[in-house]
Amino acid sequence: MSDNHLSVASGAKFVVDGADRKKLVIKDNALIMASYSLTVEEQRLILACIQKAHTKKIPRTNNSLEIVLTVREYAELYDVKMVTAYKALSNSADKLYDRTIRIAEEGVKKRNARWIQEHAEYDSGRIKLIFSDLVSQHITEVVTAQTAYMIAQASQLRSLHSIRLFEIFQTVIDHEERQGCWEVSVDELKEILDVNKNYDRWADFKRKVIDPSLKAINKDTSLKVEWRISKKDGRKISHIEFTVFELDQLTLGLE
Repeated sequence: MSDNHLSVASGAKFVVDGADRKKLVIKDNALIMASYSLTVEEQRLILACIQKAHTKKIPRTNNSLEIVLTVREYAELYDVKMVTAYKALSNSADKLYDRTIRIAEEGVKKRNARWIQEHAEYDSGRIKLIFSDLVSQHITEVVTAQTAYMIAQASQLRSLHSIRLFEIFQTVIDHEERQGCWEVSVDELKEILDVNKNYDRWADFKRKVIDPSLKAINKDTSLKVEWRISKKDGRKISHIEFTVFELDQLTLGLE
């Protein structure tokens, strides 16, 4: 494989130049499958911090990972104006401390934790995040259960649910076949997306979450996703199955 290709966990090949090889996000699968709800700005901020943690090889200090991200770094990463980046960082700094995550670990029931262990500090065009010990562990100790994808693709998605599903689909693709299936109960999917209380009716969940998310993923990323109802409990839809295909090659227009 040439130096201009980057092999990711899915087995896909992305055409990127040397500079863009840095724009890779690696997440522990347990972190991807955790239950949480963030705004798009908060999710983008966390992805940017994860990307920086890996490219800069930032070590943990006292079990916590501390990342400083500038407005300029955010703007360049997501190709947005400086004023947009400024608002994104300042808004996230105010709210991120109150966000929680429910994450499963082997042999342990799901644990509830904060994303960051103290209020984020925003000052002079930069934000400092100190991730909680649990989240820091899953960000930095990626060994075998990992997935990788280009942050450029995730940056094209405009809703939290599409970003979350894009991440999950990356983990189910077979390395050799460049495709995979994921069957999940509707209840579990709602828990992962942290929308348990929002959509009691299947029709609303399909219309407001599944359909628009898959439309965005199919349009703006290298994935092609189809889905079907796989199981019913009486008349109630209980399980759905996603079939995910990775396009053979995607040229990323990163400059």
